[in-house]
Amino acid sequence: MLGQRAPIRALGAAAERGEVAAAYIFSGTRGIGKTTIARIFAKALNCERGPAADCCGECTPCREIAEGRSLDVVELDAATHTGIDDIRELREAAQYPPGRDRYRVFILDEAHQLSQAAWNGLLKILEEPPSWCVFLFCTTEPHRIPATIESRALHFAFRSPPPSALAAHLRDVAAKEGIEIDEGAIELLVRAANGSVRDGLSALDQVRAVAEGPIDADLVREALGLVPGEAVDRWLRAALGGDAAAALRVIADLDEEGQDLRAFTAEALAAVHRVGLVRALGKDAVPDGPDLVDLAGKLAPEQVAFAGKVLDETEGRLRAGGPQRILLDLATLRIARVADLAPLADLAGRALAGGGGAPGPSPPAPPVGSREDHRSRPGGGSRPGPSAAPPPAPAPSPVAQPTGDGLLARLLEEVAGVRAPVAAYLRHATGARVRDDGILEIVLPARAVVWESRLREPAAAAALRTAAERALGRSPAGVEIRRSDEADAREASSPRDPARRKSRRQVLEQVRQDPVVREIFDRFDAVLLDGHELSPGDDAR
Repeated sequence: MLGQRAPIRALGAAAERGEVAAAYIFSGTRGIGKTTIARIFAKALNCERGPAADCCGECTPCREIAEGRSLDVVELDAATHTGIDDIRELREAAQYPPGRDRYRVFILDEAHQLSQAAWNGLLKILEEPPSWCVFLFCTTEPHRIPATIESRALHFAFRSPPPSALAAHLRDVAAKEGIEIDEGAIELLVRAANGSVRDGLSALDQVRAVAEGPIDADLVREALGLVPGEAVDRWLRAALGGDAAAALRVIADLDEEGQDLRAFTAEALAAVHRVGLVRALGKDAVPDGPDLVDLAGKLAPEQVAFAGKVLDETEGRLRAGGPQRILLDLATLRIARVADLAPLADLAGRALAGGGGAPGPSPPAPPVGSREDHRSRPGGGSRPGPSAAPPPAPAPSPVAQPTGDGLLARLLEEVAGVRAPVAAYLRHATGARVRDDGILEIVLPARAVVWESRLREPAAAAALRTAAERALGRSPAGVEIRRSDEADAREASSPRDPARRKSRRQVLEQVRQDPVVREIFDRFDAVLLDGHELSPGDDAR
């Protein structure tokens, strides 16, 4: 048995010591050996050379159990014998000792399909079991077994073998059968098996039936009706790259060929999963990782997760019988649309730096010699005299240093481009200045303890230093974060002149018209519930 070492060891030790429970539950996915191990355990209990951890397979009890004609080992398909009448007959048979063997063993396959009345009929005999009676419940849905039954049984959870073990097993079977098969075909068989050893062997038999020579990946796809890998790769790169037209053409071609679009959706979902693994763990995470490195490097983790979510939802709706072409086309459009949207961190940074009602950067200084520059000069006229010569080119001078609110606005603008989350923290600052010793001082409200600690983190401090160098034209001697005292806090939190405050309706309308907010609404189907204008020093939680 492949990958079931722990249950086999425990059952063998129980048979060898004679410490056999009245009931066992074998649970796990389909095709991993639950019923087979139940039969082997019955042989180990009744073998003429036992009870032992292993059975001989040659004595009369072992042969009869293997052939399904032992009178003391009863195998019942609970999917077709679900009622109380079937269980009543089984319960009456359990009252009598075995005719020849040591134990009377009852194997109930698909046990979760028994009715509640049938389980109630079994409860009494499990509460006071005869010493010769053993029940083996095999199920793929252990949560449907009543707690009163599970508490009176030993539960062994069977695990699906890892893909590498299943691939090695299929490779060994092919070698023993004289089948020549390449690694690409083995990988497809393992993927089609989906953790089931039985399904993997059945797929190998199906491919072998149509093979006239060596088996390769193309033959496996043709025999099992799998979607061509090249089509999946083209769709994946087009959809995740934002090329909706190219991705829709792939689906149209597959539909013309009569391919199963539900199978294609499942293959696309598996491909997106592999891209996500490469994005997070590197190219060695999956066998075809080197081919996906370039695509994974262009995608944000959120984009990969969104594509997986959309494909998973679509595959479920296709399984329920939805229109395949329509649902897959719409899913493709949704996935391709995300590639054109700006990352949420960039939207937040833009909003904090100047959009969405946040304080924006101060307007740039007008060029020297411009009309605005003449008007802004004290005592300077808007027009030079007719005989005035053009002003000479000014000598290079140091960049004007922003101060006060202008400095804070410039910092917000620059830090949003360096590290957007830091801009969110800096949004709570009430002032910024460069001291005489060259240190950039950022002032927070007195109660902003959390934002102070965030801005003091090394990554945030580095982002602030870089933003300050861009805003000031030189690197500051240092960055110091402090909170204002209570007097400063009261002054900063004092309300502005009510006449200058905007009405709630004006604020909501301004927010609705903001392009950043509208883009967030389009992406997340958001609804604006309320809003108000912040006063200086307000803590925007």
